[in-house]
Amino acid sequence: MTTWAYQLTRDIELLDTEGMAERRKAYIGYPEALKKPVVMRGDTLSAMTYWHGERMNTWANAWVEYHTDGRGNYVTTAMEDTGTAQALTWLDKAGRVNFQRLLCLRTASNFDMQWPGATAHQSLSGEKLAAYSAYRPALDAAHRVGSKVVRAILAGETPVE
Repeated sequence: MTTWAYQLTRDIELLDTEGMAERRKAYIGYPEALKKPVVMRGDTLSAMTYWHGERMNTWANAWVEYHTDGRGNYVTTAMEDTGTAQALTWLDKAGRVNFQRLLCLRTASNFDMQWPGATAHQSLSGEKLAAYSAYRPALDAAHRVGSKVVRAILAGETPVE
């Protein structure tokens, strides 16, 4: 289902603002971070603790590599999706939902590590909660991408029954 959703949405143009472009410029040496926003496919590492910084990013990459036998590609961090997935796991066991139809859409409104030459604290304090340079564009991306997937599912176009 992930491959199907990605194929369906990969060419959707996402918003890019001057503030986002300015923030990206600091990530010299990180070619993916310098790119404009795009729909991509990757793995999310969920944790019960909020974390930020290069050391934790290195840890996250290693953790995803270990738990996916090197097949995973760490892209985002989150914690909300774990609760949803756990609840749906139990509902699947009760015959109420099909867990195979779970598809998580993550949008990013900030980086999870500092730019070269900065500390994690400087990076965290560089933008304020609900005022991230990409906060509104991330909400817009969720709508643009998510609504296309939902419309296709409602039209019966999903590969999973």
